[in-house]
Amino acid sequence: MFARTAALDEAHPADDAGMGLVEVLVAMLVFAIVALSVAYSLTFTLANTRDSKARQIALNLASQEIDKVRAIGDPFKVLTETTPVTQDGETYSIQRSTSWISTAGTDAPCSIAAGTLQYKRVNVTVTWTNMGPTGIPARTDTLLAPASRINDPAKGTLLVSIKGADGLGEPGVSFTITPGTGVALEPTDAEGCSFVLGVAPGTYTVRPSRPNYLDIDQVSAPTKSVVIVAGASASAAFQYDLRGTFPLRYASNALRLPTQTPAVPARRIEYPNELVTTFINSNGVWAYPSPVVESAVTAPAAGIGSWTKELHPWQIGYQAFAGPTTATCTVHDPQAWPPTTATPPLVGSRSPLQSAAPGGTSTDLDVPMGLVDVLRPSGSANDARTFLIAVRQSAPVATGQPACTGSTLQYNFGSVLASTTVAARVALPFGSWKLYAVTATATATPAESNVLKTGVTLRTPGVVPNTDGGFALDPRGVAP
Repeated sequence: MFARTAALDEAHPADDAGMGLVEVLVAMLVFAIVALSVAYSLTFTLANTRDSKARQIALNLASQEIDKVRAIGDPFKVLTETTPVTQDGETYSIQRSTSWISTAGTDAPCSIAAGTLQYKRVNVTVTWTNMGPTGIPARTDTLLAPASRINDPAKGTLLVSIKGADGLGEPGVSFTITPGTGVALEPTDAEGCSFVLGVAPGTYTVRPSRPNYLDIDQVSAPTKSVVIVAGASASAAFQYDLRGTFPLRYASNALRLPTQTPAVPARRIEYPNELVTTFINSNGVWAYPSPVVESAVTAPAAGIGSWTKELHPWQIGYQAFAGPTTATCTVHDPQAWPPTTATPPLVGSRSPLQSAAPGGTSTDLDVPMGLVDVLRPSGSANDARTFLIAVRQSAPVATGQPACTGSTLQYNFGSVLASTTVAARVALPFGSWKLYAVTATATATPAESNVLKTGVTLRTPGVVPNTDGGFALDPRGVAP
């Protein structure tokens, strides 16, 4: 037995307490960091593996596309196209772009004149849905040279380019060249291009033609003059597409007459026989005679005129207003009138732009017009004065009204003044006018003795007839 030489240490209660809350939280935090790191590493590795596999497939697809192009051989038959492919659950897009290269080493699209065509450059780009973090597609290129000589130093090349309203090529469009070139003409390919090789130097007229197609000038068979020079190429480029249909509603503002204050009863509206409608957008102005179909009923929903015009399907669409317009006479255009000084100011507004897809039909184009009720002069001596004529006046009548100089504008309404008590309602373009009651339709301006100075009631804003019978129809405040 050994003697006890020291007293045993006294046990402390905290020695048996285990891990504290702080230690547990720290341990959990460390575990979470480690778990997240492992998960991220696994995810990153899997993503890289998947991206590497997808990229390898994309490179193989690009290489196969190049082999396909070389198998075709003829550069005139190798065109720009995009092909979707699905492999191993991934969707790939094979985008093939092509361009002729000229002697200057620059791209030579068929819409632009360039030097002699040498060879075609083909670029293949493959993208896929779940591209990796780099986002870099697979790419490869090749060059295709014609199998035989396509250039004659004593002759030139004529390039024909036809694009639709969307800027894409129009395939299958035939065309003629005058005078003849002695070379077979092929319709445009999928890119809207056709190449006429070996053309003798000279001036040629190119004319495309396809049923129901219109160019930007609304011409069904447009022409371009091209000068061919030996050893070079020249281009005839067209924007040419299937026409769209644009229905119009004339005097559309008349629909609101029965509900305005004071209310104006609906009535059949007469339109001038010589009415012209102007279509306008940022690309140009086009005016056409408009044989408006008059409604025979007086109900507000059908008491307006209608007409339909087919136009080039500009994607921006068209606005329309009644009457012609020139540089010296813009009075018929509601937008040409300055705002009034009233508070709030009143402005003239065209109808909203309406567009039609190629071969499609647009929403109705509303054409607001001035409306006037006209009575035949009383007295038996005036019984035969049933024919109504309107003559535009050049001098402004309303404040701020645009001036109008140039040729005379005269409209015939026919025999519409049947009564001295029941007015005929007529529609006119905005501007200054005089009305004449005569015994027959006329081409020359009638005598001033036939001017109507009474029996003329404006149903839309304007300036009522003055002492010489002149009045103004004001578009400001008239909503289409």
